[in-house]
Amino acid sequence: MRSALSEEFTTLRADINAVRAEIASNAGAIRAEMSSIETDNEDMKGGLSTWSDEVNTLQTTVAELQSELVKLRDKSEDMEVRMKCGNIRIVGVEERPNSASPKEVSKIIKHGDAERPRVIIAKLRHSEESQSSSPADLQW
Repeated sequence: MRSALSEEFTTLRADINAVRAEIASNAGAIRAEMSSIETDNEDMKGGLSTWSDEVNTLQTTVAELQSELVKLRDKSEDMEVRMKCGNIRIVGVEERPNSASPKEVSKIIKHGDAERPRVIIAKLRHSEESQSSSPADLQW
């Protein structure tokens, strides 16, 4: 009986040692995998930090561009209004060859005829400086 117990004990010891060796082997693989995961996690943190900085920079740029767009839009509207201020509408010009030439327009202004169907828009050269512009001051 002693020898049977001794054999069982030896077998159990061998099984326990095999399980220990397997556990040690698996623990090493788990540690290596955990180390790899930790490295990947640190890399992702660094990448996220970089992208976060990039997003902040882009948000600042977008805000600056939006502000500039508002300024440019306001300036464009102002320039458009100023451009139109020097325009004169001449209504009632008959459509015929050379009817929009400076000479013909000058005649129309001097001798207006209300029955003519056409409209001419003329731009004064110095609209702010000369309040009473003559037809010769028109820019064509």
